[in-house]
Amino acid sequence: MRRIELRLLLCLVVSLGIAWGQGSVGTLNGTVMDSTGAVIPGATVVVTNVATGVEHTTTTTSAGAYTVPYLPAGTYTIRVSSPGFRTAVRENVILRAAQVLTVNITLELGAVTEEVTVSAAPPLLEAGTAEIGRYITTDEYQNWPIMVGDGQRQIQDFIFRSLPGTTGG
Repeated sequence: MRRIELRLLLCLVVSLGIAWGQGSVGTLNGTVMDSTGAVIPGATVVVTNVATGVEHTTTTTSAGAYTVPYLPAGTYTIRVSSPGFRTAVRENVILRAAQVLTVNITLELGAVTEEVTVSAAPPLLEAGTAEIGRYITTDEYQNWPIMVGDGQRQIQDFIFRSLPGTTGG
């Protein structure tokens, strides 16, 4: 009797591992192409769950491929856009649990769109260099109220007390 119980318990444990591997999520993938069949790299793919409204956004690779993993089973809308092309929308895409569904999308040429954003703030970085800095004159340095316990000025104290976003000293 004891031996049967042990075998039954072993079968149950093995079955749990198999059952645990069954997922309730799936994957959407595909390729985005133009009307000539050429792939479109850098296209934005937005996958929206119709029931919940949750969006998952990705960008196509240099081969025009996209993958959106770990999507709960359900009905989805796929929206693909790229500059110079009309936005393509594929509705009522049904994804089942543990399914890998391939949805290839073809974009048609569209009007060239241009977007201009005007901002009054100066850019954070100078376009020609990646350096951020501020030059100080000798007079600024001499008049800066930085004194250390021994009465000497030290450059690290100046840096840590005068520049925003720095700490230490």
